[in-house]
Amino acid sequence: MSFAAVGAVVAKHARKAVLAAAYDLEAHAKAEIQTGTKSGETYRVATEKGVITHQASAPGEAPANLFGVLAGSISTVPSDDPTALEARVIVTAEYGAALEFGREDGSISARPFIRPAADQVEKSFARRVGAAVAAGAREGAASR
Repeated sequence: MSFAAVGAVVAKHARKAVLAAAYDLEAHAKAEIQTGTKSGETYRVATEKGVITHQASAPGEAPANLFGVLAGSISTVPSDDPTALEARVIVTAEYGAALEFGREDGSISARPFIRPAADQVEKSFARRVGAAVAAGAREGAASR
């Protein structure tokens, strides 16, 4: 097998590692919102099922889940290019960026949920890529 063929096998494994890391990032970001500890203001909110007590997040904590819109707006988008080593995790809720970074005018303090999730995934991503390269090299060498 040629070096180019081994490279293609390695790239195939690396693409899987990238996509797995993106899905992990998505899952961790959602978990930060849905289950993380919150210590902000407590207030009552009217819902379809009646009035509930909601524990908001404090600045610096991930946003507190109330109706599930923010967590539900987080998704992984694989590259359209089947040879690309990339995937995007996107947040479509219009207020997602304001919660992640805060607003310059100070009306919303940062309540990051993507960056902490990325920090959790970073080490496992490096291990996955290393394992993908090793598996691809083994597979490529074995098929000579």
